[in-house]
Amino acid sequence: MTTGSQQFGRPSMGAWTLYGLGCETQNLPGFVVLISGPKGPSGGNAIWGSGFLPTVYQGVPFRGAGTPVLYLSNPPGVDSQMQRDTLDALRDLNQTRLDVVGDPEIATRINSFEMAYRMQSSCPDLVDLNQESPETLAMYGAEPGKSSFANNCLLARRLVERGVRFVELVHENWDQHTGLQKSCVRTAKIRIALLLRW
Repeated sequence: MTTGSQQFGRPSMGAWTLYGLGCETQNLPGFVVLISGPKGPSGGNAIWGSGFLPTVYQGVPFRGAGTPVLYLSNPPGVDSQMQRDTLDALRDLNQTRLDVVGDPEIATRINSFEMAYRMQSSCPDLVDLNQESPETLAMYGAEPGKSSFANNCLLARRLVERGVRFVELVHENWDQHTGLQKSCVRTAKIRIALLLRW
């Protein structure tokens, strides 16, 4: 659905977009996936995968329930200087190995650690939907602190405003193989309820 091919291993549209256009922010991933509902999507991680492109271009899923991004604060006893020293040592070790073997996955690992560090300062403000006006929350049908497609739509807008190049919204159970009548009627009722809010 997101690769244009029924064969697994092709890059998703988000991966191609990030590969071709780059990212406009250094403090957030360039391709974010927002999943509504407690389960993951029927197609699994391949939906936002990078296929044959380096994994630095794959989507970064944010959690669908609770805090979208975990571990935004350091554990007790670890201050920011200790964390920075640890990450610098880890980066140096990974860079030494990268220089020896040239594996692009090592470069992705280095990038992931650095991105996680930067997200500790950029994400708390980003995911706080309480900063939105009551009118905006009502317009989206969003309820801060709850998991919903409406909250993800509002979060997607906030991500794009901060320079994230591609945001994919995934609503669980979109791929149906059994119980079509029951599931589709339920989905239609949800959609009608959302339309009535607009």
